[in-house]
Amino acid sequence: MSTQKPSRAKNASEPHWFHDALCAPREDRSVQVSGCQIHYLLWSDDDTKPGLLLVHGMGAHAHWWSFIAPFFIEHYRVAAVDFGGFGDSGYRQEYSAQGFVDELMAVCADAGFGDNTIIVGHSFGGFVTLQTALEHGSRLKGVVLVDS
Repeated sequence: MSTQKPSRAKNASEPHWFHDALCAPREDRSVQVSGCQIHYLLWSDDDTKPGLLLVHGMGAHAHWWSFIAPFFIEHYRVAAVDFGGFGDSGYRQEYSAQGFVDELMAVCADAGFGDNTIIVGHSFGGFVTLQTALEHGSRLKGVVLVDS
């Protein structure tokens, strides 16, 4: 997969930092989880950095993190996931908390994240992040729950 630098026209009312963040180079990647294609965005190709996984809330998608993720790439390899049924991911016949946990762990593995990974979950994503920490806490450095 190749890294791409998204191009977009700058809106006169948006600050430069916002525009620059949205145009930061990233990869669109995906991984199969129980027959469902799970899409995620990945910033930084430096696999020596610890992982930082950003998890969206209900009705959202990975791109909600696009203006924030680039600010962490100096210290982390950053990914933002689209849960199954959201964003650019595929759809399932049935959804479950365990299925969402499996998706997060599959993205961590596919992105090359190790045991020093931090997961940040917003809203609904925070509940899935908490369940992931309960099941896989020994494989994580920490979690951050935002508005959950």
